[in-house]
Amino acid sequence: MVLSRTPILSARVFPLRKIDDPTRGSMQTAMVEAVIQGLRIYNVHLGDGSSRERLMQIEDLRAIRAGAPLQGGAMTGARDPDDAYADEDWSNGEPNPPMPDPAVVMGDFDAGPDGPEYDALVGSGRLVDTLKDAGPTWYGDPARTTEAPCRIDYVFVTADLAPTIRGAWIDQGADGSDHQPVWAELAS
Repeated sequence: MVLSRTPILSARVFPLRKIDDPTRGSMQTAMVEAVIQGLRIYNVHLGDGSSRERLMQIEDLRAIRAGAPLQGGAMTGARDPDDAYADEDWSNGEPNPPMPDPAVVMGDFDAGPDGPEYDALVGSGRLVDTLKDAGPTWYGDPARTTEAPCRIDYVFVTADLAPTIRGAWIDQGADGSDHQPVWAELAS
């Protein structure tokens, strides 16, 4: 989910590939794109089934992020004059939504910082040139698990946003999920 105090100019949902493997659980995951004030925000949840599946999904993520400025916003252009609804203006007179290049990619990547998924995100051929990794993010319920905290939730920014990063932290006081919220503050 993406929440914003300022208007969300456009939003799209991109399903990510999954592997049909009867020996492992696998569910459909997706990435949400929201454009807010000259910035693209991507919220993603990669699959927890296998590293192979997550690496495929990272390929999807990279292609979607790279291709978005070429595609334009979620809605572009005018209706075809031959369209039966040509007289209806879907935009209400507003210009086409922008598709800026600066982006924040955040969410549950279900992969630790020492795995191939992390390397695929920040290694050679970088998707992002700066990574803010706010530390342990999954705490679990101590009554049901003995697992130690681990880093699987991240906030990544494109290189042009790196100078705007003021900080990142975990909201350890939040209750309601098995993941503690990750916060990142960017200067405007």
